[in-house]
Amino acid sequence: MTRSLHPLRLVVSDNTSNLFVRLHPQTVERLAGDSVDFLPLSITIEEKTIFASWNGGFANAAGSIEIPNTLLAGIPNLTTNVVIRVLSRISRCKQAHFEPKNAEDWELLESYADSLEAGLLLKQISVVYSQQRLSLRIQNDRIEVLVKKIVLERDGSGDPHQVAGNDSSCALLVQDTEIIISPKQRQQCKAVDWSASQRLIPCRDDWNEAMLQLHSLMGLSPHEPPFFSVVVSDTIWDSRYEWALLRADDTAKASQQLVRVISDDSIPNGQADCVAALSGHPFRFCDD
Repeated sequence: MTRSLHPLRLVVSDNTSNLFVRLHPQTVERLAGDSVDFLPLSITIEEKTIFASWNGGFANAAGSIEIPNTLLAGIPNLTTNVVIRVLSRISRCKQAHFEPKNAEDWELLESYADSLEAGLLLKQISVVYSQQRLSLRIQNDRIEVLVKKIVLERDGSGDPHQVAGNDSSCALLVQDTEIIISPKQRQQCKAVDWSASQRLIPCRDDWNEAMLQLHSLMGLSPHEPPFFSVVVSDTIWDSRYEWALLRADDTAKASQQLVRVISDDSIPNGQADCVAALSGHPFRFCDD
């Protein structure tokens, strides 16, 4: 059995402290008198019905209902007016299955488990139903969860009634409600085989003045950098290739160096043979 009311004007609230709706005192009196502090509600917006509760908070404007924007998630076209009904009976929730939105939400739920069990959850939400999306506020964190399934308590013997999927039934959360959270673990990174050979590419700072002084203090010989980078004009370099061999201009030095090549249109095309320098010695690109 429900009690109907004429349409109310919808006011979308950005309240983040809880997920309760707010009604004007005149509306509450018309619904249930002036001696109540809790009303479970069915709220119809266009053809979509959600369930929520009024827990004593008052709206500013007469004839309006303030609904937290989180409860309106999944409703694409919000209308000006909504129709609410007071549920004369609502089953207690024996179990509620929550699915965190991502791994971070799951980790936050795990870390705040004691606070949720101590009653923090009941201070934010009272009525739950399957496929309901919740945004819980715990200290400075916001946690997104989906209610996957609820299990209702039943009077007398027999198994409790399970509600899943798109069933429209709702239930009242109580202190004894068991909250079951589906784990949502972080994706494991691919293990690196550190036994395989690795190429170490140093940077220029590894051979700056401070590093040379450190080598000297430790009695070590500075290591010559095996790689460095050159910047050339993009008009003479095929960008498909990233590495090249350089040979010394000085014929007395037959060594070659592997370099990373960066092409850029800001480099003048007239820079002869893309000359680069390593330790004061000029180099040229090898033909092969």
